[in-house]
Amino acid sequence: MLGAAGAKSSGGGAAKPPAARAAIAFLYHSGMHIAMKAASALGAWMVSFAVAFAGHDGIAVDPALKRYAGQVTALGKPDDQGRVYSLEVKRLPASAAFERDELRGWRLTMLAGKRFARVFEVVGNTGTEVSVSASDGPLNGIAVRDVLVIENIPVERQKPAEQR
Repeated sequence: MLGAAGAKSSGGGAAKPPAARAAIAFLYHSGMHIAMKAASALGAWMVSFAVAFAGHDGIAVDPALKRYAGQVTALGKPDDQGRVYSLEVKRLPASAAFERDELRGWRLTMLAGKRFARVFEVVGNTGTEVSVSASDGPLNGIAVRDVLVIENIPVERQKPAEQR
């Protein structure tokens, strides 16, 4: 059935003129826009009360704390007993190489692979090679392409039972 303006109408009701349809669409979309803004503001307000934590150790993270993400590109040469204590790393996202010994005393945490969540203390580094302390155990089990983070946080070690 055709209405007065020649527009097709459904059933017995008169068709809405184009201006009325545009006004309804505007109000509907404006309401959606306002609702989205309100939801975004509420979400931002709720997140503002959150505390950031690093890794799995419950340490509150200072946003200004230096940390670098990286990916293993190669493992160092093993010692006489087959233990590996160094690896080659590329920074993620790609950026300049590290300064020599810039990372000494920092904490290296594995974020992927068989050694996930293992922590090592960096004892030295070159531009791309990082060496870790033998007291944290060898890097054996880490594979090329595993992901890690190096943070300016000291490694916390458990004290031996006789010193507690």
